Amino acid sequence: MSLTCVSLVSCESDKDENADAPKRLTEMTYQETSLDDDSQELNHLRISYDSEGRVVKMISNRQSERANILSEYTYQYGEKFIVLQVIREEERSYGGTRLEIERQKFVLENGLIVSDTIRDGRYLDIWSFSYDDEKKIKLATYKTSNRTYEYNYVWEDGNIMKIQAKGDTCNYTYTTLPWKKGFIGSYGSHLNGYLWDAGYFGKRPLNLPAEFTEKEGHYTMRCSYEYTVTDGLITKLKEDFSDNDSGQRTTVSTLKWE
Repeated sequence: MSLTCVSLVSCESDKDENADAPKRLTEMTYQETSLDDDSQELNHLRISYDSEGRVVKMISNRQSERANILSEYTYQYGEKFIVLQVIREEERSYGGTRLEIERQKFVLENGLIVSDTIRDGRYLDIWSFSYDDEKKIKLATYKTSNRTYEYNYVWEDGNIMKIQAKGDTCNYTYTTLPWKKGFIGSYGSHLNGYLWDAGYFGKRPLNLPAEFTEKEGHYTMRCSYEYTVTDGLITKLKEDFSDNDSGQRTTVSTLKWE
């Protein structure tokens, strides 16, 4: 499989790869377009913080031809745990509504998340995480009622280059842009995007990804990114996604910082 690099808009102020973003990300507006049937989906995300700069609430309003979905994510912080509650209300275009409530409890040791228990109705899933001596995540284990999956993280030059599981491999390439604290994104990883960026899953990669690909059996997927940077902050993100299941789609996100 060939890897395609994306074009980037960079800036000279992004020279300290360890520096944090000078402002907080408060809003993201997404527009997703399917290249197969021209259908569109719009999503508006608002983010609120506490006095310590931690995310306490995220509200997502997603609209498509099929449904409108309003999701509220609420974070609570303790000394040795973080609790996340997700309330999701779906109003279908053909009639009918659905309410879902999901609760997650992240357990902390030495400031790092070592387990995540997810309760969704009658279902219970458990994740556990381990790290190396440099506080880089090395293993994520996912357990359901009857199966266990292990995901190994392979690092090189400060970036995650590969995530491997039995029969499933994700490969990453990177831009030269530093990943400053404050930009929320999980990039296909099995980690909560905000908590990863905030350092609860150890070190984040040094650079922003250019592309990641996945192969699992006959399934293949490719996702590439273009970033627009203004005054040292990412103000626009374009994501091109394709797989042999759902086809091709492009998502353009506009970011607001305050």
